[in-house]
Amino acid sequence: MGARANAVGSARIARVLQRGGLALFALLLAVLLVEGGHSLFTGRSLVDRLLLPAPVASAPFDRVAAGALTPGPYALDPDPEVLLRVKPSSRHAFAGVPASTDEFGQRPTIGTPASADRRVVLLGDSVAFGYGVSDEHTHAAQLSRWLAGACPDAASRVSVATLACPGWNAQSAFRALRDHRGRLDPHVVLYIAVANDLDDPKGVDELGWHDIDFEPDPERTACSDERHMRLMQALQGVPSRATLLDIVAGGGLRGLEHALRSGVTPESRRRWDRHVQEIARLHAELATRGAEFAVVLPFDDDYYRQLELRLAAAAPQV
Repeated sequence: MGARANAVGSARIARVLQRGGLALFALLLAVLLVEGGHSLFTGRSLVDRLLLPAPVASAPFDRVAAGALTPGPYALDPDPEVLLRVKPSSRHAFAGVPASTDEFGQRPTIGTPASADRRVVLLGDSVAFGYGVSDEHTHAAQLSRWLAGACPDAASRVSVATLACPGWNAQSAFRALRDHRGRLDPHVVLYIAVANDLDDPKGVDELGWHDIDFEPDPERTACSDERHMRLMQALQGVPSRATLLDIVAGGGLRGLEHALRSGVTPESRRRWDRHVQEIARLHAELATRGAEFAVVLPFDDDYYRQLELRLAAAAPQV
């Protein structure tokens, strides 16, 4: 009797275990089906959602704020054709002299544009920007003081704004003027020409410094004054004539300053023609809006003499 009871009990236990196993299998199958369907339609594992901690919500990435943390004074300009600007609302030293910038990365405007009868814009690169001079000694500040001395009420009637950045070439500066023309609404634009306006545009690296190796057209040999100096320094340490010939064969000498400005090589002629055409085009655009435009030649060297002659021949209206 005892043996029979034990057998019956064992059979019941076996049936319970069998049913439990079937139920557990069905549950696992259901979980797998749900997990598979969820992953298929959402692209994310349901197990990960249940077991892993919820991700911490992060603030949107602010490129301006991140760029402000780099040590260099430059930042990417919102316009990729301008390429770079001095960091907005900042104070950085250039040639050891602190320079402050407004919200657009420009030296402070002298005067009040909104109430000015005449708004003057100084356009260019480091010369117009005032590289190495304090805020009170920039071209804009000095012009404003000169106008105030020449016309007693000029200080209240004229504003002088700077639109410039060290490292800009003519194309970068002219593009920046088109970007900011509505905001500045100039009556007079004084373009302070510089010899490196024939150069390639400069970029900005991850640390906020000039990047002279930026080259938008990899099929063309890059040309700039800084490349000229770099090449000269490299040639001083050339160990053999064979190495020098390799540099020449690679097109290195085409980046020399005198070749770039000579007007003799095909690349130099192309750049000069483009330079004069862009000046004439900007003059025409401003004239249609009633604004005056002039090219300022601050130095006396071959570039400025050539520019004056080429403008007289191809764009005498400037």
